[in-house]
Amino acid sequence: MAQDKFLSSDELRQLTRAGSSFMQSKKLEQLGIPYKADVYGTPMVERRALSGYLSHHLQSFYAKLNLNGGGDSPGNQQPRSD
Repeated sequence: MAQDKFLSSDELRQLTRAGSSFMQSKKLEQLGIPYKADVYGTPMVERRALSGYLSHHLQSFYAKLNLNGGGDSPGNQQPRSD
């Protein structure tokens, strides 16, 4: 399905918190989310591009919180030696 390749207009409004195409484009640019404009100037965001953007930014976020290298998250706890 070609329609599923891009975010829907509702999803784009939720992501950018903007109703107009112009403001959506500005917000996408501010966030650094890649998009293309259709012939009417409406931003078109590919799901794959958004997924890559979020993956990159979430990795940075987790690294800042030090969740990958230790901390108290359940996957990083050492067994107790009582």
